[in-house]
Amino acid sequence: MKKILILLSLFTVASQARAGVFTSLATGNWNSPNTWTLSSGSDADGIPDADDDVTIAAANTITLTQNEACNNLTHPGGSATRLVCATNVLEINGVLSFAAAVSGENYITSSSSTSGIRFVGAGRNPLMGTNSGAFGTGYSVEVACSGTSTLSGGNLKFANLNVTSGTVNLGGELRLAAAGFLTIAAGATVSTASRVGTTSATASTFGAGITVNGTLETSGTIVSGTAITINGTFRVKGTLTITSNPSSALDPEWVYGAGAVVEYNASGECSMGAEIDRAASTANPVIPILRVNGVSAGNAVQTNFKTPRVNNLDFVNGKARCNGSNLVIVSGGTITGASATNYVVTASTTAGLRREGVGSVTATGGFPIGTTTAYLPVTAFNNTGTSDIFTAHVSATAPACVAPASTVTATWDITEFVAGGSNCDISVDYGAAAVGGSFVAGSAKIVHCNGATPDYANGSVTGTVASGSGFTTFSPFGVSSDAILPLELKSFTGQIQATTNMLRWETLTEKNVQSHIVERSIDGNRWSEVGRVAGKGDSQVAVKYSLEDRAPLAKAYYRLRSVDFDGKENLSNSIVLNRKGDQFGITSVFPSPAVDRVTVQFNATKDEKVTVSVTDMTGRLVMQQITEAVKDINELPITLTGLQAGVYSVTVSNSTGASAPVRFVKQ
Repeated sequence: MKKILILLSLFTVASQARAGVFTSLATGNWNSPNTWTLSSGSDADGIPDADDDVTIAAANTITLTQNEACNNLTHPGGSATRLVCATNVLEINGVLSFAAAVSGENYITSSSSTSGIRFVGAGRNPLMGTNSGAFGTGYSVEVACSGTSTLSGGNLKFANLNVTSGTVNLGGELRLAAAGFLTIAAGATVSTASRVGTTSATASTFGAGITVNGTLETSGTIVSGTAITINGTFRVKGTLTITSNPSSALDPEWVYGAGAVVEYNASGECSMGAEIDRAASTANPVIPILRVNGVSAGNAVQTNFKTPRVNNLDFVNGKARCNGSNLVIVSGGTITGASATNYVVTASTTAGLRREGVGSVTATGGFPIGTTTAYLPVTAFNNTGTSDIFTAHVSATAPACVAPASTVTATWDITEFVAGGSNCDISVDYGAAAVGGSFVAGSAKIVHCNGATPDYANGSVTGTVASGSGFTTFSPFGVSSDAILPLELKSFTGQIQATTNMLRWETLTEKNVQSHIVERSIDGNRWSEVGRVAGKGDSQVAVKYSLEDRAPLAKAYYRLRSVDFDGKENLSNSIVLNRKGDQFGITSVFPSPAVDRVTVQFNATKDEKVTVSVTDMTGRLVMQQITEAVKDINELPITLTGLQAGVYSVTVSNSTGASAPVRFVKQ
């Protein structure tokens, strides 16, 4: 019976145990009972732990010699009161309260990026009282809460802030010490109403680094750090430009992981800023995903004299406006989500949507462009010629080369980076544009303008989409049902023969055509006449022509220029003929005379390293360049800067011998 009574007594004592309320007695270590007094509750060892509330008395310094935990922690805020975490962590399950205004930065200190305060548990407001001051030179904080936590309605400064889970909101600036870090784990979010990583707009000290594996969203205008790495999502919610701090060669280098997203999510117009810009001597980084999401219909994301380079442009809601620079989609990049309300507004012919590396494949998504009020996209763009860079812009005016009455009131300016070599199929949707009173969709074509004269028209219209093919010259284009051309060309082709190149073409109709001129180019840019054939004047039947190039180059571009008696011209698509050589040596050196550069065209019989040498008339070697040649025709540009005017010779040599010298003139 005695044993039973003792057990009941122990159970009664245990059931009455409750969390303790501790207050520091004096300066000391956290894990020493001599440091604390227990004002209420109970505790077995006299040391605060995870379920206890703790108050640090004024002028006391409490030091962690190991990892510790408590429920709520109250700090009086006086400058002589300290919590020294050293290399250890104090885990807080409740809140950290400051009883007085914070005016310094040494109230809570830690000496490593992994030490300091750690908030755990459910989402809440873990900082209470007057806590909006800059109190964190050594104040490292980890937030590992499961829900949403609001740290402050004002500004907070940290040595380091590490958010490992949940969402953290700050109503003011998120400030970092000079060597501080902000780290956001995958799945976690930090949202600020103001600047990130800076103490002021002009401060010279800013955080050492920001790493976003989750989400960082800001309504502020400055994001600072010597290095900013985005592997997750960087969300811009403010309507002003994000800038670096300070604005100098120390601007942070933005680095993007493979799945990084830069998302514009403002309610009004906003501009692309430092997140896409680097120091003048370095190239802008490629943003894996640039997302337009939430920008109101009447506004847009502006490029603002920056040059954003994007792999995937993703429209969710809103527009992107090219104001001061092009918006560049890199080679292999895509555009998704474009629509009549979500597209790229092109403000001028110097600011448009650019796509790199367009060749032999359709530019996925085309060019979803328009004016501020009308969506006028290039719905498809397929280049079957030499890969190139194309930029598109559209305006709400009819092209100058056709009569407005029979034309769509829209001009698509499409330019290629390197003239010559491209051969494109183009489709445009003119549904949002006005049309002239005499416009007939059933007979309309896409027309290319050469000044005030149309030089090529092709295609047909389905619905409001006009599609054409065989376009080899660029900017500007229109859609017209009355494009008066010198002729309707069915085809222009070339064939390599034993010692010559044969050029053939066929016209379906000719109107006032005086002559057909075959032109040749080594580089697809500079053209010269090979020969000409008289035209038929006026003809309504198919006519076939041919002309032989009896001194062909190893590689040459050809095109047909048809001229009428009034001086109007029509240019064909360009073609390239590549004669396979079986001898090592130079096939051409051009141009000659040259000003600052020549191109050496040579044939190699295998993949090998070759040396190109330039000598003057005395035989003195003045320039030499080694290059990796591929089997077949090669072209190597040589810069002549520094050479005096005169006659020079160039040779190409490999491991077995050298070519015969070819002369050129330097002006």
